Amino acid sequence: MRTLSACIAFALAVPCFAQEALNTESATQPAPNTIYIKPQFRFWRFGVGANPAPNTSPNAPGVGTQGVSRAEPSVTVQMGLVKDLSFSLKVPMVIEDRTFPADRDLSFALGRVDAQFKLRVFRSDTSSLDTIRAVIYAGALMPSGDDNVAPQTVDPYAGFSAMIIRGRFGLTQSIRYTITTSGGSWEYKNLGGDGPADALKYDTALMYRLSPSEFTAENSGQAWYGSLEVNGLYETNGDNEILLSPGLLFEAQRFAAEFSVGLPVVQDVHHRSPLEFQFSAGLRFVF
Repeated sequence: MRTLSACIAFALAVPCFAQEALNTESATQPAPNTIYIKPQFRFWRFGVGANPAPNTSPNAPGVGTQGVSRAEPSVTVQMGLVKDLSFSLKVPMVIEDRTFPADRDLSFALGRVDAQFKLRVFRSDTSSLDTIRAVIYAGALMPSGDDNVAPQTVDPYAGFSAMIIRGRFGLTQSIRYTITTSGGSWEYKNLGGDGPADALKYDTALMYRLSPSEFTAENSGQAWYGSLEVNGLYETNGDNEILLSPGLLFEAQRFAAEFSVGLPVVQDVHHRSPLEFQFSAGLRFVF
């Protein structure tokens, strides 16, 4: 009876987060008429950019940069529509500082809106904690109205994510392909995945519950997790970059807080500025 009570308490206390990693698309989603709200903040620092293109000024936007800093606060709202189907909308703001040999370009604008549908195609719960889930998802990055920070095109994407949770361990694998339509107009502002090449994003996330070691009726209301992500981005122009991103996640009854730091471990980039590091932090609320 004590074990049953603990399982029920945990199921009620953490209804849908289920070890989601910060930078990897999760295979979880809200139940019908349930809403997730996810405010997040990300910061990227990029190194020296490519050499100036022929017949262009050294200070042309995105050409010959000495470094780019980009901050992105965003809010994502995700709602369960019917069983196994959800819709989400992400709205980011972008603050970008590009430094040139003789100039500086500071931009503050609305980033591209990300609209996405997610469909669960498989679910097998072998206990109150252990589960295997898989989803397919599709969406598009849409114009924001400001071409200083993002191409003003519609870029569709589709992907697949699967996760398995066994005891204190969770493993998620996600893959996503984006068709970019910006063409050469965005070539010298591209920071990864914006174009003109298509982009394949591949992510693996390993989660481990640090505390508690076992759930009981008394401690099921919250948990701490350590995370380790491998976040990869391959573009069809041949650029490939892989980050190793350790992080920490705290889950409570109706919210979660998390952060991670990403550092490049593979960097074969010749058509854009290489990433030096990435910082991500976020909150999640369930209503």
